[in-house]
Amino acid sequence: GLAVATSTFFWNMIANHYSKNPVANQQAYQKKLDETQSYLTPQSEVLEIGCGTGTTALHHAEKVNRILASDYSNKMIRIAKRKAKAQGITNVEFRCDSVENLQLEDERFDVALAMSILHLLEDKQSALQKIFKALKPGGMFLSSTALPKEIMPGAKVPMAVGRFFGVLPLVKFIDRTDLLNSITAAGFEVRSEWQPNKKEAIWVVARKPQ
Repeated sequence: GLAVATSTFFWNMIANHYSKNPVANQQAYQKKLDETQSYLTPQSEVLEIGCGTGTTALHHAEKVNRILASDYSNKMIRIAKRKAKAQGITNVEFRCDSVENLQLEDERFDVALAMSILHLLEDKQSALQKIFKALKPGGMFLSSTALPKEIMPGAKVPMAVGRFFGVLPLVKFIDRTDLLNSITAAGFEVRSEWQPNKKEAIWVVARKPQ
């Protein structure tokens, strides 16, 4: 709908800037990459939703069999495909699609990633349920999620006004409890959670029961 269209316009607009910007907390990002790789094998089938310009997917590509990485910004996906070609990586399929429209086979994936995306979704619960269905029993779900309600509690009204005028993407004002409740409500068992500090994204490792 309109919310997705406005957000798509925003992310397309900043795609080039986004791809050139270094990760804000490189040490935390590296820890997340390392922990993710502890769950990967050369046979792994991996799903990443909200892949942006493909940095994370391309980092993991050599460790796995295949990755399906999606984002609803066609400009982000174009940049990701260019990066894959430049790096000679052929086992990542970059798909331009919203989480809502993404068609996934049941129980296909061993690992699913959602990096900086769950707080940007209109309906994170249906997205989590879709990921749950797409994972094999025992599959791992790893997510890094900003908690806007905790980071900037006073920003809800200006953000809503900005969205009304079509200049800002959708941002859901969730906190840690909202997020963990949503993940467990989808059927996952939360294995661990970690936040470098209260202002940064929360890293959650969860598992689909066998």
